[in-house]
Amino acid sequence: MAQEAGPLHMFHIYRLDGSPIFLHPFDNAKNSMELLESRELTGRYGNEPQVESLTSFRNRLYEIIERDVKSWIADVRFIPRFLISAGVFLGAYILLSTIVRDPLPMIDEIAISIGAALATYLVVGRRDLQSEAAMKKRIALRKKVDGIVFTESEFLCRVEEMLQEQESASTDSVLRSMDWYVDEDLVRQHESQARQLVSYLEQRFADSVHRGQGKKLLRRSNLGDVSERERGALKKWIRSKRVDLPLFALYLELRRSLPSHTDVTADP
Repeated sequence: MAQEAGPLHMFHIYRLDGSPIFLHPFDNAKNSMELLESRELTGRYGNEPQVESLTSFRNRLYEIIERDVKSWIADVRFIPRFLISAGVFLGAYILLSTIVRDPLPMIDEIAISIGAALATYLVVGRRDLQSEAAMKKRIALRKKVDGIVFTESEFLCRVEEMLQEQESASTDSVLRSMDWYVDEDLVRQHESQARQLVSYLEQRFADSVHRGQGKKLLRRSNLGDVSERERGALKKWIRSKRVDLPLFALYLELRRSLPSHTDVTADP
């Protein structure tokens, strides 16, 4: 599926106990820097988030920016760092071989030269992180994050209600009634948000166990239509605390509600 050119949405959802969830594409994305640079960033919520939550979310994005800038500058400066370190290794080896006489030639010289080269590689790397190029990149990305404005979303209001309804229900009730009513008009009106939300949840449930369970359930015409044996296996899995059942059920139902849900891929 081709990537959309529209806004990239960040989602804030309240759980039943009042704790917030922020869903966004940056935690595991390999191209998060590219997304930050190339896309308009917007925030959406159901009930208005607290200032402390938004501050914590912004700080989390700052951490991701720092990680990505470090990776970016390491790639950009890899060849110069390597050549400088190789030069230090060669210079140290020649110098030590010339002035140091020992009964085991080469071994000490190589060990010391490797140590000097590694130290040089690390020192140059730290210097590169404080370089003008890295600072400009860091500042530009932080400005994008600071420019995110969260606004109320009709779609997120309904999603928040759905999640809290399932959190207040028993496990048996959730398993028997995983097919909730999702207003098709609402999904069509907010399809970009719906697809992006599904893609973020898909990232969260990307391990093989969640993927396997999701595929089995999505093949059914009715998510709640499972045999007692299958329901027992699901309950055993849930009791192992390996699954956030209300959030997983939300993901499955939203995915089913999208047009061509079996073809969903991660929106940018």
